[in-house]
Amino acid sequence: MRRFTLTILAIAATVAARAQTVADFEGLTLPKLDTFYVNYSSPGNDVGFNNGLAHFPCVYYSSFGGYWDHGFAYSNMMDSVTSGYMNEYSAKTAKGFNASDKYIVSNGIDNYVKLTGAGKGGFVSGFYVTNNTYAYNSMRDGDAFAKKFGGTSGNDADWFKITIRGYINGNLKQDSVEVYLADFRNSDNSKDYILKTWKWVNLMPLGKVDSVVFNLSSSDAGSFGMNTPAFFCMDNFSTQENILPYAPQATILGSTAVPKADASIKGWATSCVVTRGPMDIDTPSKGLVSIGVDSNGIGMADNSLVSLGDSGVAVLGFNNVIYNGAGPDFVVFENGFANGANPEEAFLELAFVEVSSDGVNYTRFPASCLIDSTQIPAAGVYTNTRAINNLAGKYIGNYGTPFDLQELAGTPGLDIDNIISVRLIDAVGSTGKHAQKDKDGRRVNDPYPTAFPGGGFDLDAVGAMYLKWPATVNVVNESSNMQVYPNPATDVIHVAFKYQPQGDLYGTLTDVTGKIMYQSAIQVNNNAISLMSLSKGVYYLTVSDVNGNKWVQKISKI
Repeated sequence: MRRFTLTILAIAATVAARAQTVADFEGLTLPKLDTFYVNYSSPGNDVGFNNGLAHFPCVYYSSFGGYWDHGFAYSNMMDSVTSGYMNEYSAKTAKGFNASDKYIVSNGIDNYVKLTGAGKGGFVSGFYVTNNTYAYNSMRDGDAFAKKFGGTSGNDADWFKITIRGYINGNLKQDSVEVYLADFRNSDNSKDYILKTWKWVNLMPLGKVDSVVFNLSSSDAGSFGMNTPAFFCMDNFSTQENILPYAPQATILGSTAVPKADASIKGWATSCVVTRGPMDIDTPSKGLVSIGVDSNGIGMADNSLVSLGDSGVAVLGFNNVIYNGAGPDFVVFENGFANGANPEEAFLELAFVEVSSDGVNYTRFPASCLIDSTQIPAAGVYTNTRAINNLAGKYIGNYGTPFDLQELAGTPGLDIDNIISVRLIDAVGSTGKHAQKDKDGRRVNDPYPTAFPGGGFDLDAVGAMYLKWPATVNVVNESSNMQVYPNPATDVIHVAFKYQPQGDLYGTLTDVTGKIMYQSAIQVNNNAISLMSLSKGVYYLTVSDVNGNKWVQKISKI
């Protein structure tokens, strides 16, 4: 099963990679090095050029001896020194991104790029940007029209930026991306800068677009508009074709969903602590969600649920630790339900997934949500699962969403072979201040509002494929006989046995590093152990008898 899953994940990754097209402009023809191209063939009309899956417009006018009015020109000019408008086609870097030969230059306060072919209606991953030489030197030194950034004292809070927005079906979208080409706003002048290297600009937060528009603005403006030269340089404009690259819904070929009875699941969460969120985070007066109890998140998936509500949190633990094996290492179950008319779609409520190897610091799986809509899905609206990756709730009820710890390898402070807790955080789909973002800055378009007692992510269960006792815990001869309660606990725990051991018992309580926090004889009829002196966190209680038998239980203090 795991080998099959790995194959499907590899296929999904390949599809995602093939879906990107980069306009790097290297195939555009220039007669020689250190030159540029502007089309003068049809004054007043767009005589721009295509590259990748995009059209870059250019408009030239013949009046006043002829001039480039606005749009884009492509260039391999290498003059990063000469100041003035006669050097408007050069990048301050003197080369394209990654020392390539060609790049393009944008001229004008407002420009646009129109997506073409399979790119239309898809995502723009982003592009690399830098200043052109004319604009850079003007901001650095000042000129006849524009001021020196920072002023004579260096303390002026100057700035020069691009604001980028998208259009879809002729409508301007709400989201925008800003990138500063120069920024002198910090009170610490040592942090002032004018961009002179290639910088990546992530445009995924714009969602699906047909075109993107670039607006230049500056702190140096007068009665006739912006004084700073309206130029910047661009390279590697990257689009994603209008396809959904991730694995499909459960029961469809290529799905990574794990059935709840799958033999790869070796154990289930043994503790669950839920901090409930509101039914509607924008209207907290409606109160918290109330469906289910914490213990519904323990044990095998069975559709006994606990609702988290908007931004609610569940922290789950196992008696053992989860470690990184081959393929997915644990799975999360929710109760999403399919669209009977389209098996690719389902009603899905989503949650971010985080893990910890110390019970204090958590690392989030890099989530992606390509659900794009001018309106947040409401309760009962279906979602195509191929738009979702690394979010719990991707799959319908009785099918778990898998997570592979290998994706987090190398994260400072995280031991992927000793995961002691899994944390789920409900994703809020609000368009307002509570909206939550995926790894690329896109809104996670989770259904919102779901203002009822069972709103938000509905936790069913968390199962693990790879479990072991931590290295700090002694080898266990027997474990099923002992029960420790309450667990999680606040101040005291009690020990009980299904079959009473003979003779004296001895208890040792250690933290996750193996440090001994408590050692004492345990009386069969008086076995309370105080936790009052301990900090909140995860501990292991080992009880041994005179015959060498040992019982171990993981304890959570809250």
